[in-house]
Amino acid sequence: MFNRIVPLKDSWGRKTAKSAPASPESVSSSTVMPVVAEMPTSSGGVKGPIRERPAVSEQRAAARTADPSLAARFERYSTELGLSIEHADLLSASHATGDFFEAALQAHAEPSEVAAWMVTDLRGLRGDRALAGLPFGGEALGALAALVAGGRVSRRAAKDVLARMVEQGGDPSDLVAEMGLEQVDDHEALQSVISQVLEAWPDKVDDYRAGKKNLIGLFVGEVMKATRGAADPNAVRGLLTTSLEE
Repeated sequence: MFNRIVPLKDSWGRKTAKSAPASPESVSSSTVMPVVAEMPTSSGGVKGPIRERPAVSEQRAAARTADPSLAARFERYSTELGLSIEHADLLSASHATGDFFEAALQAHAEPSEVAAWMVTDLRGLRGDRALAGLPFGGEALGALAALVAGGRVSRRAAKDVLARMVEQGGDPSDLVAEMGLEQVDDHEALQSVISQVLEAWPDKVDDYRAGKKNLIGLFVGEVMKATRGAADPNAVRGLLTTSLEE
């Protein structure tokens, strides 16, 4: 079920973050700062906001000035739905973008979560491809976000599911099962993987026990890698802490 542990000494500290390519699905009211929302990193987190060319954000603002319905969406997203200005700007850029976002909300009524999936993960995977050209609609993206929120699949593993969806479409729930990515919280199975990880990194284990507690991130990452992202990160961290403190 899980991958064999192969330690790559000292590689953990040298991982580099990758920025997702910008995608102009854009054009769109209110004057906003020319800043794009946070972009994803290779470790699954996000970097700080990155600046885009003023012309792009100005096009979006111009589109909203010309189309009151887009301006209304911007206002609703940033006030009623509580999205950041950056996310509201991007998601009200066009009717196609706003429609996709609102369809996703029908499947998962958590605006900030759905917005993050659209602005970071999906935007990075589709590149310059139009939303209309994807083999799935907003409802499917919302369904995937709901699976993550419900604990059936980890967010890290869900990114692999989304990549498959961008390539060939498909129902998120079916893909999670087909790809063997249902979240694992079986403590006995996880403990076996944890033991392998700790045996593969004896020097780091000694360093952790000597006070370098930040190394917990290394161990969590190795367990997640071995389980192909299917493990419950919270369960992994708890079991690791117990094992390392013994």
